[in-house]
Amino acid sequence: MTGFFGSPNLGDEAICLSVLRAFRRHHARCVVATHSAARSRQSCGVNASWIEGDYPHPSFWLNFSRHLAAIWRADIVTIGGGGLFQDVQSWSVLPSFMLPAALGIMAGKRVATVAIGAGPLQRPWLSRLMAGMCRGMSLITVRDQGSADFLAERGVDRERIIVTGDPVCAMIASNTRRRRPARTRPIVGLSVRRWPGADQHRIAALIDRLVSSGYDVRILRLQPHPFDRFEQDLDTLVAPDVRQHLGVWTPRSVRDAIDRISRLDALIAMRLHANMIAVGLGVPTLAISYDPKVDSFMRRVGLARWSRPVTSLGEDLLPDLEACIRDETSHRARLASRFAEIVRDAETTFPLILDAPRARLDAMTRLRAAGVALLLIALGLASQVRRPVRKLRQIVARIRARFTPRVGVTKPKVVAWEGPAVAMLRTGDILADRRRLSAAAGGSRAAGRGSRPASRRTRES
Repeated sequence: MTGFFGSPNLGDEAICLSVLRAFRRHHARCVVATHSAARSRQSCGVNASWIEGDYPHPSFWLNFSRHLAAIWRADIVTIGGGGLFQDVQSWSVLPSFMLPAALGIMAGKRVATVAIGAGPLQRPWLSRLMAGMCRGMSLITVRDQGSADFLAERGVDRERIIVTGDPVCAMIASNTRRRRPARTRPIVGLSVRRWPGADQHRIAALIDRLVSSGYDVRILRLQPHPFDRFEQDLDTLVAPDVRQHLGVWTPRSVRDAIDRISRLDALIAMRLHANMIAVGLGVPTLAISYDPKVDSFMRRVGLARWSRPVTSLGEDLLPDLEACIRDETSHRARLASRFAEIVRDAETTFPLILDAPRARLDAMTRLRAAGVALLLIALGLASQVRRPVRKLRQIVARIRARFTPRVGVTKPKVVAWEGPAVAMLRTGDILADRRRLSAAAGGSRAAGRGSRPASRRTRES
């Protein structure tokens, strides 16, 4: 199993847990490639065979032999789920999943995708790489119609693409929503992330208005990062009297995240799986679309009218949130039936993968896969060689910027002279000012002592 597993993102950890559970129900033994085994073990709460390493980071190359051995001994190599076929975050996102696929095809294994999300791809060579690898896969399943259209536009045979559902939906369906305790102030959850268009001051204004309207607010940190305090800094931007009604929730596991969302009366969320969990548990949710995957999910469950662009994230969302609460309360049965359809589609994914026939791989297909694997290995190793060089260049550039004076920028300098006891402000060359003032002062002294020899006057000047 490969995916965005072991990263500090509970959405991807929820995918990992749901896929593990589904395969184990069919008595399959799984080996999971993860960025951090300790984090995956804590987030998922299950025991599994973990292999650490995230292409192209050093940990991947240190455990490269274990990755090769796992692929060689496996019957099926799975990719996903999650939005993996994209290059928005980095060029290495797609190659990190194409490399196991290429190694699996080269070894004659069944390779399948698990309800992945596809797009966007900004680099043409990655689009060609993806289309070539998809031709050698045994099964391609995607989580929405938009991903299927994206793959078909890039040259993947549309008849081989199967639209299923996100596996997290099937896991949420097994959880029942607990009865909320009686309270005087309803609780609204807020799940946001750093993104262009998401302004902290406008979000703080939204929190102020929610609290003044009688709500308590809980910020859900589903991707806690030690160097990103986007959510935590909101506490410092709100009014002082608002802070007693504001809290920050940092779930430690997937089960903890589901439990905390189940306590909410409503949710405003940017993150896809926060919206997915809320819809599955019957919590009214107002989705903030920063990515097409959010719009696609809301359309599929019949809630497209409660999806707003990320630029609308501000205090003007309060009327929309209250209308959303009224609407979902009255149409909860219809919403449950829509979600049940996605659950059924998600549950069909794993029998399809386990029963998928082995793809017909001729010698040319395997040779092409071997060439792709060698290319990606070379690119990954080259990126690790270039990394210290880039770091060194950045350090040298910072040192130069620190000690190199700015050309064309002069700072005001104050020059004091104790002859006529005047202070002069100059923006020019301080040495020229001193010479000119020194010459003027020496001339005035010489005029007062005319009997002094010329050589002495020159020497004093």
